[in-house]
Amino acid sequence: IAKLVKPGERVLVMFAGVGPYAIVIAKLAKPKEVIGVEINPTAVEYFRKNVVLNKVQDIVKIYEGDVRDVVPKLEGKFDRILMPAPYSAEDFVYLLKDKVKIGTYVHYYTFAGEEEEDDILPRKVENLFKRYGMIIKIEKIKACGSYAPRVYRYVVDLKIKELFQDNPS
Repeated sequence: IAKLVKPGERVLVMFAGVGPYAIVIAKLAKPKEVIGVEINPTAVEYFRKNVVLNKVQDIVKIYEGDVRDVVPKLEGKFDRILMPAPYSAEDFVYLLKDKVKIGTYVHYYTFAGEEEEDDILPRKVENLFKRYGMIIKIEKIKACGSYAPRVYRYVVDLKIKELFQDNPS
């Protein structure tokens, strides 16, 4: 993902953990700002230490708390949002509507069976984002880890194409 970040981007990492995505992006790309949100206080403690050890404190900002509370309070829109929580990312898509603009990239993680990859998964993700007022274009779906036999963790790289009021039907 860091290789996809363009210079000057503003990046949000939801469920940031100890900061692997935020720190790698800050070190390898040239983002304007990377904001990491994490609820686990122990993870946040290590995230803060990792930011200092990697000398990215001028780029990476850490917010401790639940994304449901923190994200709505963040100012402005983002160029790229990472949602690396495959167990529950779908429960937090509603938070994105006020934080994206046309052209924002979202890296959405989820679990699915390998038989879902070509048809079911793309439709499911498109419908999920549409439910919250976002028309998307899926650019890539990649299996990035096995979860169980024939069940994988996927990252769906998508771009916001259109925004409208919720519940268009």
